[in-house]
Amino acid sequence: MTITLAFSLLAYHNVRRVIRLQLLVIRQRLTRQMAVMTLARVLVLIVCGLPFICSSLWELNINTHEDNYLELAIFSLISSILDSVFYANFAINFYVFLMVSSRFRRQVKNVLLRKCWALVKTRRHETPSYMYSVGLDIGTTSCKICVVTSSSSSSSSSNESNRVVFTEQITHNAHIIQNEFTSFDEQSTSKILETVNILLEKSGILNNDFPIKSIQICGQMHGFMLWSSKSSRTKVSSLVTWQDQRCSTEFFSTLGSSLAHLRTGYGLATLLWLINEQNGKEDKLMEYDRAGTIADYIATILCEDSEMKSQISTQMATSWGALNCQWPIEHRLLPTIVEPGTIIGYWKTKVPVYVALGDLQCSVFSCQPDKNQCVMNISTSAQLALTVDREVSTVSSPQNDSLSSASVSSSMRVPYFDSKDLLVAASLNGGNILSAFVQLIHSWHVSLYNVSSLSLDSLWSRLIELGLHSSSTIENFSAALFGERHDPSMAASITNIRSMNMAQLNDIGVVFRSMCRWIIKNLFEMLGRESLTMECVIGTGSALMRNDVLQRELKEKVKCQVIFEENSDAAYGAALFALMR
Repeated sequence: MTITLAFSLLAYHNVRRVIRLQLLVIRQRLTRQMAVMTLARVLVLIVCGLPFICSSLWELNINTHEDNYLELAIFSLISSILDSVFYANFAINFYVFLMVSSRFRRQVKNVLLRKCWALVKTRRHETPSYMYSVGLDIGTTSCKICVVTSSSSSSSSSNESNRVVFTEQITHNAHIIQNEFTSFDEQSTSKILETVNILLEKSGILNNDFPIKSIQICGQMHGFMLWSSKSSRTKVSSLVTWQDQRCSTEFFSTLGSSLAHLRTGYGLATLLWLINEQNGKEDKLMEYDRAGTIADYIATILCEDSEMKSQISTQMATSWGALNCQWPIEHRLLPTIVEPGTIIGYWKTKVPVYVALGDLQCSVFSCQPDKNQCVMNISTSAQLALTVDREVSTVSSPQNDSLSSASVSSSMRVPYFDSKDLLVAASLNGGNILSAFVQLIHSWHVSLYNVSSLSLDSLWSRLIELGLHSSSTIENFSAALFGERHDPSMAASITNIRSMNMAQLNDIGVVFRSMCRWIIKNLFEMLGRESLTMECVIGTGSALMRNDVLQRELKEKVKCQVIFEENSDAAYGAALFALMR
């Protein structure tokens, strides 16, 4: 302490000498400021240090062996206070200089307000060197969000140059149990919207300072729903999904030849069925002025513009039953068909929201396939797709006007991106039949033991394990539990069961593997001869990525290279498409 005080006084003395030796007025002001600040610092050191020194000396002379506990307690309290004051001396220099020097205050104000604050304001208003694109996939069983940014100076389609900064998937549990109308398959739009809001909140994009470039929604195709533009959150119907079976063969027979390509579950077929149901009744459709897929509805909600024009992409319109991107009928509820990449509105008045896309096209886009590379996507349903030029037509399409119900092809041609189409085998039977099988085994277990100690996750893991260890599959086996659009009469079955092959049925692993093999085999049979041109198969989709048995069956089916893209899915494809706009 003595040494500190001595050197402080010497510093003050030297500063005073410097002042007298300087001639320039500006220099004198600077050194005068330094002298005042140094003197103030010395005085603070003396004021804070002397009590500490005195208490330390008193502590050396106090007798701690006497029974003077009250005096010792008081001294201990005072000593603690003085210690705190002394150590605070080393932290208050800035505030001491502010109090004693007006020039120092002006300098601090200049630095904080003019320079630092100006820098903050500049950074707030300048365009970030990087932007984020958001992709949302509204699936049949879950919703997923993906936030992507490009690591390069310009947006690129290369997956290596793009970085996923956030991704999350949540099951929406929106299925509505139909006790009376068992052929109906509907979902609660409010539950789906609630799940989307949770994903948006988790991603952090709701923060005002989050630099979002654009938003792209995609989702389950074919589905149909209605809402009112004046009350889009309250006046809304349930979602009729692609799995809906309400449109019977008898109903389709009443439609004209121009609508012979429609199948149950198509949005246009559902609309015609609803119109037919209103005959002789109060037209409940008049309550609504908008129609679209669930992805179109979510995109409308994000735009927060009730007066926006009703629009649907060529991809979604084709899944509804549009022919050559035109509606075969006229109705006030049918939205205007536009190309992918069309801006339908803005989120928070500045972030563009593009027209909703099909989850199939976005799943393929996420893999960025080259020519003659097929993409196999297995989630709730299953698809095998190959990109072709739009001018080339090699496969019969269910969109052809002259097509009759008796000659419907098992593969179809749907719009893709950039003047390209997809040749696709779109099966109704994918991960959903495996889920149905797992649920069946689980319900049997509950029936046998009255309570199930086996969780669904454990059952899935065990079946996959047994399937991998099985050495054979069942012949004359079909897992077409949901039929197919080109042949609704298809059903799941096992034929030619004899006592000699009962051993296979006793092995549940063989049954599970046979189902997985049928899913893969069915897709290639549906695509037909076009599958012979493939040089590589890219596998994606949640059901395929989680099931090693499906992956093994795919590798055994094809003789070409197989690549599994674990991080490629519809949500990522949607975000990637938005990033490249």
